[in-house]
Amino acid sequence: MAEFENIEIGKLILRFNQPEREISVHLPIEGGTATLISKQVDIKLFEVRFEIENKKLFHFKIDKILTAIGSNNKSKYYKLLCGNMEKHGIIPDFEGEDFKEKFDAFVFELQTADGDVCSVMNSSKWQRGDREEKKLSWAVASGSMEKFPKEIIDEATELIKKGDLIEEMLDLSELKAVGQRDNTALVILIAFSSFLEDSIHHISTGPPGTSKSTITDTIFSMFPKQRKESIGKGSTPASLSNMTIYEEGPKVLSKKFIRVGDLGNNEEIKAALPLLSIFKELMSDKRYDKTISVAQGDSHITQKLTLEGIGSVHLSTIESNVESQFDSRTIISSPDDNTETAQKIKEYQLDDVQRLIKQKRFNERRPVIAAAIEILCHQIEAMEKVHGAIQFINPYAANMNEIFNVDASKNVNRDRNHIRDLPKSVTLANIKKRVVCIHKKDKDIKIVITPEDYIYALKIIGKPIMKMLADVSPQQQSYIRYINEHCLTTESQLETYNDFETHEIELKQDGWLNKTKENPCFTMRDIKEGLGVSDSTASRILNGLVEKKILYKHLLGKRNYFFPTHGFYHYSKNFSPEFYSDEELKIGGQIHQMAVIEYKAAFKRLAEAGYKVPRIIQSTIGENKTHLGKK
Repeated sequence: MAEFENIEIGKLILRFNQPEREISVHLPIEGGTATLISKQVDIKLFEVRFEIENKKLFHFKIDKILTAIGSNNKSKYYKLLCGNMEKHGIIPDFEGEDFKEKFDAFVFELQTADGDVCSVMNSSKWQRGDREEKKLSWAVASGSMEKFPKEIIDEATELIKKGDLIEEMLDLSELKAVGQRDNTALVILIAFSSFLEDSIHHISTGPPGTSKSTITDTIFSMFPKQRKESIGKGSTPASLSNMTIYEEGPKVLSKKFIRVGDLGNNEEIKAALPLLSIFKELMSDKRYDKTISVAQGDSHITQKLTLEGIGSVHLSTIESNVESQFDSRTIISSPDDNTETAQKIKEYQLDDVQRLIKQKRFNERRPVIAAAIEILCHQIEAMEKVHGAIQFINPYAANMNEIFNVDASKNVNRDRNHIRDLPKSVTLANIKKRVVCIHKKDKDIKIVITPEDYIYALKIIGKPIMKMLADVSPQQQSYIRYINEHCLTTESQLETYNDFETHEIELKQDGWLNKTKENPCFTMRDIKEGLGVSDSTASRILNGLVEKKILYKHLLGKRNYFFPTHGFYHYSKNFSPEFYSDEELKIGGQIHQMAVIEYKAAFKRLAEAGYKVPRIIQSTIGENKTHLGKK
């Protein structure tokens, strides 16, 4: 590609070199001519090089093109350039005796070229060169393109053929996320939704030290590098903007497992709000298209940030304000932190030899899982390239609604949609073995969740979903467990909520003071210090338990005391309703047989709508239809 024509400005000559991404200026100096070169070395990074007779005297890097240098005499770039020239005894060949005066004259004339420089930088020819350079993908540019040797790919292919990918991931996760198999299963299915048209998002909530981050981090580490993105809580909108200039463009976050990380305290949440607001909009609308402010040197510029599509976003928190912002957009779960699980974690942490052996086994097996996920992604991309977005159909949505009594949920619309979509991840993980229905005219694709995938989904996520939908939230359940283990004894006698209301009328301050000695009780400060949470979070959770009459609150002096009521016993022993047993969920059992009927009915409807249904399915289509009843 030829160079651009030179632009002459007084004694200065600006030269534009398209292939080398350079802008240079020939600068008359005493005793000869110097060349000041600004070369683009990264997306928003330019190297400034000062040469005399092709010999480099000094260089430095800036985030502005050459013509912006000196726009402010106090600029650090001006000082760098001016200081280095003076240090090397380089005097611009202009009238005037003072170095500063001469250099300012040079800078002034250079700035007058800005209009011409901008016209060249915005020309179709220059931008065409930009686009050619930016065909590099973000995964390659960021060093996140993971490749696998043939033996790993062969092993991953065999794993997919067996249909054991999710089960293998669960087994592998137990090497690190101790005692959390049910919750891990939920996170795995949510993570796989990254590749669905409508992804699901996740918040892990609960006190510090309860494996909130461990579960997500373990699953995240299994995904191939190019299929995930770790967005640090210190990231800015500008950093997202930098990602969009590569080959993926606005879709750089689409179809990816996105980990935002652990937003521990209010200070961290406040610092991350500009980033969280973007994800909040993406999770709702799958698009973000707004003007953002970007730091450039000593000033700020505005630019458009456009993002299209979003994978599955995961974050963890102990605070309430993030949870409330994302409540309607995410599945919220809490790790098991009961005494039994805590003991398992303790044993894992104290047995260093066994822990390191498990870590080694994890590292050895992890590439096979990552390769299997990559193979699935290639399969999905190949199908979508020809047929457009794949739509997975769950014909058991009404059944799930009844099984989990979703209509009783406080956020029924959110939970109904998310719970309906979770089994789709099981079918996606087995997509190479599933029946594909292609519309005879439009050529779009539908894939129906099989009865076996549905039953498997119920087996692995039934309990965590029941726990999620219980009348006490996951965070409240964590508080109940903590109170039970730290404030009560086997001899504790708890009064009913009505008894406490009677005491409110009958007892004076001395009587209540005796109650604090006779009855199990605690203050908000006890919880705040014990769990390491903020005042606002502790207050919100405890007052929620008071509203449910699980705790009774009484103000004594200037301090509130919380008394576990007799109803506390029920919740301390039963954190969620029972779910179906393995026997009830066996293949060939009543639930499976009902699912088969729904499966055939779905194919019949697809055939009537113009989709090509395989003959083996057509031959078994019946007309009966039943619904699964409540447990």
